[in-house]
Amino acid sequence: MQAATTNKTIIDLLRTVDRQTNAEINYVEGQPAFEGRPWDEDYQVMPSDEEKRANEDR
Repeated sequence: MQAATTNKTIIDLLRTVDRQTNAEINYVEGQPAFEGRPWDEDYQVMPSDEEKRANEDR
């Protein structure tokens, strides 16, 4: 659960920087690796059902 929480915090930070500075974020390294560009997706306060299922498998 710790990695998911840390990655969510990082993604939230990237979304904030992206929207407030109009910066283009091309690459972010993380463990587990980020798939796609989740910071380009809409804000999400709670984990999605897909994220919950993924965390249950760990």
